[in-house]
Amino acid sequence: MSGNQTTPQGQAAGAGAPAGGDEHDRLIKASPAPSPRLGRQYGTFHSSAAEHPSPSTSTGSMPSGFQPVADQDHDDEGGRDGSKGATHIGAAPQAETYTDHDDDDAESGIGSDRTPPPPGRRFKRLTTIIITTSVLALFTVVALFLYPTLSRPSPSPAPSPSASPSPQPIPQIKILIVGDSITHGAEGDYTWRYRLWEWLSQSSSSPTSSPASLNITFVGPYTGTFPPPDTTPPPNNPIIPGLESRVWGGYAWDVSPSFLSTSSSHHFAHWGRLASQVRDVTGDMVARYQPDYLLVALGFNDLAWAHTVDETVDNMRALIGGARRAKRDVRVAVANVPQRTAVRGWKWLPGKTEKYNARLEGLVDELQEGGRVEFVRLREGYTCDQSTCPSSHDGLHPNALGEFQIAQAFSRTLQQKYGLGKGEVTIPDQIPLRPCWAPKNVRAARSVLEDVTSPILVTWDGLYGAFGYFVQARKRKQEDLEAGEVGEREVTGEEEKDGEEDSEAGRRGWGEELFTNIRRYNLFWPGDGQVWEVRVKSYCGDQQDASPWSEVVRVSA
Repeated sequence: MSGNQTTPQGQAAGAGAPAGGDEHDRLIKASPAPSPRLGRQYGTFHSSAAEHPSPSTSTGSMPSGFQPVADQDHDDEGGRDGSKGATHIGAAPQAETYTDHDDDDAESGIGSDRTPPPPGRRFKRLTTIIITTSVLALFTVVALFLYPTLSRPSPSPAPSPSASPSPQPIPQIKILIVGDSITHGAEGDYTWRYRLWEWLSQSSSSPTSSPASLNITFVGPYTGTFPPPDTTPPPNNPIIPGLESRVWGGYAWDVSPSFLSTSSSHHFAHWGRLASQVRDVTGDMVARYQPDYLLVALGFNDLAWAHTVDETVDNMRALIGGARRAKRDVRVAVANVPQRTAVRGWKWLPGKTEKYNARLEGLVDELQEGGRVEFVRLREGYTCDQSTCPSSHDGLHPNALGEFQIAQAFSRTLQQKYGLGKGEVTIPDQIPLRPCWAPKNVRAARSVLEDVTSPILVTWDGLYGAFGYFVQARKRKQEDLEAGEVGEREVTGEEEKDGEEDSEAGRRGWGEELFTNIRRYNLFWPGDGQVWEVRVKSYCGDQQDASPWSEVVRVSA
């Protein structure tokens, strides 16, 4: 390749010496120095024709870093003079352009007109390549040598390559239940809350449950049932000022330990509560516990004891509104009120209950916004009316059957309206009976009062879960005791029961069965020197027999 032979800083590049005589040397000396901006060995610069004239006869080796491009007038077969591969520089070029080429291009051989790099540089590059390759090869050998040791399994089994990733935590679903004695339950009850928890627990363990898996927890300030009235309350601060909280009673003896050990027994229901009493504080409970679902079963006490239908509806409206203000997306399920067996002087109650239930359903329809408030038909599923009440142990409060029925009513609404759970609570064919045994350790003694009218105090060990007790007493004549008739000695309840029909003393002696819901009874006004006999049996609800009589105890007044 031919062209002007000019290098940056006036240094020659290439192996050949310049040709062209004195004229060439003069041009070289007259050329201005390159700009200081050119810091690389091969730079790019431009010079005008006036400053850098190009002789048409000048030839020579061109440095590999320069490529003259001005006034090139040749084709692929050669220049205008027909010499193949020759480059002609015009007499008056407008500019000379030198194009920079990277060192990598020079070494790669791009362009046949470039001068190969010096042997020293080629040797240096070759040495670098050899060293790098050797290091990589050594690293590969070391890695292959250490791999069996590093990959040796640890003592704990490694997860299978096909093992599925760790499951994501299931979001917790919180339920707050607000109610009265029907929801609270008495000591020894399962409660419908427990039956609903069972159903939700079964749904969560089912592979086809909806949703597929549930993490249910019940929330609220209370955990227990209503205890017997003669038990000593532990220290507590009532949530509603002026209203005592009796919430330390236990559940049925065979409830699931999981129900008791987790938060599943939590609630906000209390014996005797009115909607008017909890209407404002329910919003506080929702704000505190942030439940996803609010289940409400209130209103009977309002209708029976305190308020009109309109007032009770307004109280329920305020309760629901306060809950929704506390948590806008809470889902509410409101139950209507059950009927009860007839009560003397309360002939108005059935009609009032039906009127309220109709008004409550209308209120729920009015408050439905995006399906956030739903109606629970508790009354329709609870088999209780003026004449009979197989669902209850006392004409109102649920027994084991009634607990299933109420839980079923709520489960239908939760599943059908909110998609929570699977199916509905199933009522079994065999309903468990309440354990009912005769009281133990019956004792009778004259009161410590120094008075001939001091009563005889009868006490006994209470039966867990009993709703109350029947006490029977009879006064014994001295001649009967001397004659050795029945009652002279302490006999068992079964012996006395068997002898009542045949023994004249049994037929004429025992008085009326007296009911008490505590574990003691006072026999008033015994005469001085009289002898009395006493026995006790447990009451476990209307739908099953009472226990056998206890042993008979005797006391002298």
